[in-house]
Parts: sequence; structure tokens; C-alpha cells
Amino acid sequence: MKLHLMNYFRMIAKGETIFIRLAFVFLCVLIGVQFFFLKDSTRSYLSYIDRLEGESVSIQLPLYSVKPLYISETSKTAVNPLKSLRESKMVIVRIINPRTVENIFLTVNGQYMGDFAAGDLKIAVFNGDYLEIDASAFPHPAQFVIHVPNAGLIYPEDGMMVEVKGTTVAIGKVRFK
Repeated sequence: MKLHLMNYFRMIAKGETIFIRLAFVFLCVLIGVQFFFLKDSTRSYLSYIDRLEGESVSIQLPLYSVKPLYISETSKTAVNPLKSLRESKMVIVRIINPRTVENIFLTVNGQYMGDFAAGDLKIAVFNGDYLEIDASAFPHPAQFVIHVPNAGLIYPEDGMMVEVKGTTVAIGKVRFK
């Protein structure tokens, strides 16, 4: 019985060393694969999702219209800033194509914020605000880019592209870092 017990302990010890070596090998493989995911050229071969999307999001840089970026000190808010002590961030929604249009509107929490007659809208947003572009009166496709001057937002991201044609499209809910 003592011999069987010793053999049992040796088998457990041998299995433990094999398990530790396998765990180390799998950890090295995991780190290696993650390293390969850093490069766009190898990511398309290793990830099925990147092949389905067509373009890698990581190579898109923030796009801006031909009109130079001009940030003024005035901005519109959906809530009177004197009544709200919450932290706000600036978001600029710029129309790319067509350059200007009067019958496409930006709404924040369902409130009209302005049209794109000037080409862009600068608004102050609060955490949890819901942004939408209402192009229901414009039957042609229109493309927009979202510019976030400060890096204090998780969503919407700087350089985010939105396309709309004859409907209302949601930019989404504003989330602060």
C-alpha cells in the first residue's frame, strides 16, 4: 500500500510539471499571437473579423473637410449651462459631402441644435446626451465627420464618419472618460 501511495505522488508530481510547462508554452503562444495582432498586415490573416469588415479601423485617420477647422468661443448646448453644473465637452459635427446644406439638422436629446448651412456645428455635450442627425428632408446621401477637440470622450470618437440618406441617423450616446 505504501508503494502504491508513493507511485501516486510521483504521478501527481510528474503531471504537475507537465501542466506547468504546458501553461508556460500556451502563455508564450498567446503573447506571440497578440504581438502579431499589432501589425495590420498580419492581423488580416489571423482575424476573421477584419476580413469581413473590409478595412481596418486602426488605419483611418480623422478626416476633415476642405474648409479649415475654426473653433470659436461660442457654442450651443441642449441645456442652459448656467442651470447645469455638470461637466461638458465640445463636439464639432462637420459636413463633408455636400459642403453645406440647410435642411439637415443636428439634435441633442431630441432638441434642435442647428443646421449645417455653415458647414459645421460646434456644440457642448454632457455625459449621457444622445446625438442624432436628422436628414429626413434631404433625399441625397450626406457624409459627416465628428471632431472631438479634447480627448475627454470615450464616445463619439474623434474622426468618426457618419453617412445618412433621407432619414434620421443616431450618432449615439455621449460617454465621458
